[in-house]
Order: sequence, then structure tokens, then C-alpha cells
Amino acid sequence: HKPTSAALRGVDVLLPRQIINMMPIQNSTYQRPSTPVAQLRGHADGPIHIIRFTGDGNYCLTGGNDRTVRLWNPTRVDPAYRPPLSTKLSSQEYYARQYSQSYGDDESTQQQQQHIPSALPMQTYSEGHVHPVHAITTNSSSTMLLSSSDKTIIATNLVTAQTVQKWWGHTARIEYVACLGGGDENNNTNVGEEIYASASYDATVRLWDARSKSKEPLMILDDAKDSVSCIKSGGSDIITSSIDGNIRTYDLRTGKLITEDVSHPITSFAVSNDGRSIASSCLDGVIRLFD
Repeated sequence: HKPTSAALRGVDVLLPRQIINMMPIQNSTYQRPSTPVAQLRGHADGPIHIIRFTGDGNYCLTGGNDRTVRLWNPTRVDPAYRPPLSTKLSSQEYYARQYSQSYGDDESTQQQQQHIPSALPMQTYSEGHVHPVHAITTNSSSTMLLSSSDKTIIATNLVTAQTVQKWWGHTARIEYVACLGGGDENNNTNVGEEIYASASYDATVRLWDARSKSKEPLMILDDAKDSVSCIKSGGSDIITSSIDGNIRTYDLRTGKLITEDVSHPITSFAVSNDGRSIASSCLDGVIRLFD
């Protein structure tokens, strides 16, 4: 059985070095989100390369080809925005009228959907970005923005929009940045959160100490044979994925490296909440899940 082109092609369930099952996702009664509620308007012409929610889930950040990072409140409507079809209505009035009736499939409704309300812009971060922004993240307390500008990493205070520090050293474009560690139950920042990681097309991962004024990386992980596409942290472990088709887990306490050969170029991956499973998306159109 082959799923339709509109569906996900399939899921591999793997144990280390062994595929134990493969099955396509079947149609279900689960209702996927289908109604847009807001658009993030403000970036100049060109692609938006990255979007991330802040750690508390209340705001989102976008990085674009216009060399800016923008902060949005996606649940509030921008009162300054005027819909293109009527300048007499405020954005809130337009929003209320539009969503007071359910969407249909007729042509007029589809045209109406093209002019959905504009989300509220909060802040624009442009200082230090001289190239398109391809990677962004925040720390767990949502006070620090970490972004990339080609081969440079930029740490920016989210509240003041002032650049705090920059690091460089990669020889190719940075594709992913991460703040390692997180806060405790009292929302206090721990030491691990002040260690930043960057992954690049130069096939390396570099770790940086935010507390130090040194521009030299704490450590360079150079085991990948191709671009490193994603980084995650879990306790004392750093997990990376690469276009070379491998997921690597570095145990910083023991210095051990565990390599899992997925045999397909990996574009990104996610770790389950309990830390026991990893799902990786691959260039062959398949998501592989393994322990």
C-alpha cells in the first residue's frame, strides 16, 4: 500500500542498527489545523528562513532574508494594520467579521482567507546581522536571543535589543544554533544554559561559553563527514544530526561518542519528552523513529 502524495510517506521504527517495522500513516479522524488565524507581516521581500517559538510558548521569532529577526505576539492582532480590501475597518473589526462565520470552500471564502488578520509585531533585531538569518533560538527563560549571520553567532538581549556578544570561527554558513541546558524549577538559569552550540555546513559543531570574553570555542566536534543539520541537548549529552546520515550522541562526562547510522541524509530530528526516542526526518521523504 502506498499513501497519497499529500500524506507523510511513512515511518520507520528502528532499534540501533536494525529496522523492526515500517508502516505508512493511514487517514484518521484527527483534524489537522487548517484555518489560519493570523499572518506575520513585516519582513521585506524574500524568504523567511526560520521560525521559532520562545520557551514559554507565548511569542514567536522569525529570521529572514532581509537580515532581521522579528519578535511577534501571534495571538494578538496588530491594531495598526489595515486590510487591503477595506481601509475603513480596523484590524480588530476585520478580524471579528471574518471569524464570525465559518469558512467554506467557495471562491469568495478562499479569497477572504488570503487577507487574514496581521499578528502584533513586538520588536525587530537587526544589529549585527549583515547576512540573511538562517538560525535562531532563545534560552529557556526567554531573555536571550541567539541567531546566526552567515558564519557569525550573535547573542542579543530580547528586551533591550542590544547585542551582548558575538562569536565566529566557522568556515561555512551556520545552519543551527542552540542554548544548552535550561532553568530549574524556580526558573533560575543554570550553568549549562550559558553554553551555546552552533552547527555549520563546515561539518563541525562548536561550543561557546557565554560567560567568557574569549572568542575561542570551548570545544569543536568534527566527527561529521558532511553538514551538521541539527543539535539537541539532554543532560550531559549533546546530540547532533548530519547530512552524512548519522546521529551522534556525545557524552560530555565520559567523553564517549555513540554513532547511529540512519543511512540517509538527515535534515532535522526531535527527541521525545522522556529522552528515550528520536525521530529523524530524512531527504528520502521518510521520518525514522528509533530508541
